Amino acid sequence: MRKRTIEVVVVSDLYLGSEVCRAHELLTYLSSIKPKTLVLNGGLVAAAGSGLYQLPKIQLKVIKKIVAMASQGTAVYVLADEKDFYLKKLWGIDVGTIKIRKELVLDLDCKKTWFLHGQHFDLGQRSAVFLKPFGRYSYALLSRWNSLFAALSALLRSTKVDPSHPLINSNRLKQFRSYAISCAGNRGFETIACGYTGHADKHLKEGKYGDVLYLNSGNWLGEMTTLEYAFKRWKVYKYQADKCSAFYTDEDLKTLDLRDIKALADLPRKHKAAKDSKSFLHKRVS
Repeated sequence: MRKRTIEVVVVSDLYLGSEVCRAHELLTYLSSIKPKTLVLNGGLVAAAGSGLYQLPKIQLKVIKKIVAMASQGTAVYVLADEKDFYLKKLWGIDVGTIKIRKELVLDLDCKKTWFLHGQHFDLGQRSAVFLKPFGRYSYALLSRWNSLFAALSALLRSTKVDPSHPLINSNRLKQFRSYAISCAGNRGFETIACGYTGHADKHLKEGKYGDVLYLNSGNWLGEMTTLEYAFKRWKVYKYQADKCSAFYTDEDLKTLDLRDIKALADLPRKHKAAKDSKSFLHKRVS
């Protein structure tokens, strides 16, 4: 069967390295599409997982598939949030056509679209009231607050979080969406695509700075949903409602070497060594 050609695909919260990762379904889905741009929007590697060295074979195949797609011309963006402990150290690094970023902006048919995982928007009501008057600067304050909160959480963490549990309730979901739309509008974006909440969504809202389209890719771990942009429109894709996906196989993987995966796993160590080397040389010169 022919693969579906899609301009942009957004998928969030894969949690590779965890026991609850839905790798079989993800591999089938990726094998059924041919995207020009693939955005892995947060939650790629489980924080409490085994890392990229000891992944089960099927999860290694998922990474091999992503690398294969990149080698065949797909622009792959890995967006790492504060909770992506493994990848956030690599912000700004490119591995061939795979780019690791904190956020991404694309111009899709003359519409500025903002991609990010969105953890920054999950704040309490009191914080919302406090930040509202800051307008266009509210996202910068959200980022600072989130970084501080993540650091404190890392120091106090004593239990592992099960990523299969819902992340956000209905009231916080509405609040999250409202923050996201407000920050996007304040910064001049017409569309915002995020994840984090675990609930796929598509919502158009008229605001102070014009219409803003809010998109959420949901949680692949739970709902197995993604965002797809084709023919100048966005839609929420649901794997469980797709009757054709099961007919696709992963033929593209046969020619790919496992050494490519090991090279990706070595990136944080090499990046740290390079930074330490530059710091040492700077001290010697000064």
